[in-house]
Amino acid sequence: MRTKDCRRKAAQAAEGRTLLRTFQASIEAIRCANGLSRKAFAAQLGLASSSYFHLMTPKANPSLDYIELIAERAGVEPMGLLARSSATAKHESEQTPGVSRRFVSRGWAGLR
Repeated sequence: MRTKDCRRKAAQAAEGRTLLRTFQASIEAIRCANGLSRKAFAAQLGLASSSYFHLMTPKANPSLDYIELIAERAGVEPMGLLARSSATAKHESEQTPGVSRRFVSRGWAGLR
């Protein structure tokens, strides 16, 4: 029984990290597509750089409201930050910036 419980907890934890990594990769794809440093990107989003850096850590736990705020300021749909695209998959697997055409084509119209 104990092994089964551990496997269940591990599976649940992995699911959460997968969504977080997809969110992080989407944010990084937008940042890289616009050629901005992390600090400059945080400023464009209206976030403290420390908040942006925390978002990129495994311990980040952004609320849905926070994800919506970031999406609005980046000019993308919130589901676009949570949906796995080829760009986010590439970014996750290689740990190098990926660029999604959808993010690039939308530009920064939503930034304030």
